[in-house]
Amino acid sequence: MVTRYPRIGFLAARFRSALSPPAKQYGRALWDEGFVARVHDVIQQHLGDPLYTTTAAATDLGMSRMHLNRRLRALTGKSTHEFIRAIRLDAAREMLLHSNDPVRAVAAAVGFSSTSHFAHAFCDRFGMTPSNFRMQRSR
Repeated sequence: MVTRYPRIGFLAARFRSALSPPAKQYGRALWDEGFVARVHDVIQQHLGDPLYTTTAAATDLGMSRMHLNRRLRALTGKSTHEFIRAIRLDAAREMLLHSNDPVRAVAAAVGFSSTSHFAHAFCDRFGMTPSNFRMQRSR
C-alpha cells in the first residue's frame, strides 16, 4: 500500500522518542523528587494523627487516592499506606534514639493508637522490638 506521506510514520517515531527519553538514561526527574518531598512534608505535618489515611493525604495534595497511590508506587516502590507507615516508623526510631519517653508515648506521638501494633510494625521494619532497640542504643 502506498501512502500519500510515507515519512510521517518515521517522523512521528523520531519525535516521540525525542519527547520521552528513557528513564534509565536521565534518572528520576526533579519534579518527581519534589513530589516525593512534598508528600513527605504533608505526612510529617500529620504525624501524630492516627486517623490520617491515604485518602486524607490525597485530599491534602489535591489528587485522587488512586492517582497518589499509583504515582508513589512508581516513584518509591511503596504504596501510600506503606509510605506513611515507613515515615512514622522512621520518626519513631529517631525518637527512641534521642529521647527517654516510654514506648507507648513514642507510639502515640507517631500516630499509632495501639502499642502492640506499633511494636509489631517496628519489629517488621527494623528486626527488633522498640524496647530491644532502646536497650541496644544505651550500650
